[in-house]
Amino acid sequence: MVFIIAMAMPAFADWGNNVTETTEFDKVDGMYIFDNTSTRAYLFVGDDSALVIDTMYESSNVYDEVRKITDLPLEVVLTHGHPDHIGGLAAFAGSTVYIDEDDVYMLPAATENIKTIKDGDKISVGDFEFEVIEIPGHTRGSVALLDKKSGVLITGDSVQEGPVMMFDEECDMETYAASMKKLMSYSSDAKYIFAGHHDYPNGPEFIEYCYKDATAYLNGELEPVAITSWNGDATVYYGEHVSFQLPALETVAQTPETGGNNILLYTAVILLFASVIAGTAALTVRKNR
Repeated sequence: MVFIIAMAMPAFADWGNNVTETTEFDKVDGMYIFDNTSTRAYLFVGDDSALVIDTMYESSNVYDEVRKITDLPLEVVLTHGHPDHIGGLAAFAGSTVYIDEDDVYMLPAATENIKTIKDGDKISVGDFEFEVIEIPGHTRGSVALLDKKSGVLITGDSVQEGPVMMFDEECDMETYAASMKKLMSYSSDAKYIFAGHHDYPNGPEFIEYCYKDATAYLNGELEPVAITSWNGDATVYYGEHVSFQLPALETVAQTPETGGNNILLYTAVILLFASVIAGTAALTVRKNR
């Protein structure tokens, strides 16, 4: 199973490019946003060091953009281990890399200075003190990062209008809904929610939106809409405020009991798609049967 997942990872095509927009957030001193329309990273500058949250794709060259702003020593925090958030990591060689233990296996083998984080940990830089909040669902090791002083909440791919991608074995809608319910308890401390994709910032009400629409999905209340996406045929479920993208209905049993998470059937889709985008992947799988 682990081997199959590893072969499926190339489905995350590197759609990055040179960072097209760097924005200083005018409501929080020392906060910068890097956005290339496909993914996003953040920089928080202190007096003696700076903190980078997510590194986008390798081709996004976010390190170069960071160095246009500050030459201070850098630390990196990863909201989760998907390639569009860790792809630029190699450029930050020598920096401490914080990631939840459950997503460490997604990091490149050459990654050094890894420090695992867990619920309740604090990561500080200058006037910023980010509390780590574990929110599994999108991946097992997804985290949110909350600085209560500024009200900034960084949520990776978990809190956004969507579609929230729930397309591989790491994703689980029941776990996701439970994480959103947990995150709602932090809403009073969050003013600005920044996700890895789509519009920003959102308000704290988006946490409840995600919870309610995920619950509606689990209760079988959302109608499926078949689409063709960058990773093949898929199904989108549109809630009142948030949408979720899951594998195609013909490969995943959609019931309230399973939450659409039929791993065995979805693995077949992963293998098929991997064979299309990387012919050698299919050959390798056959050789190892």
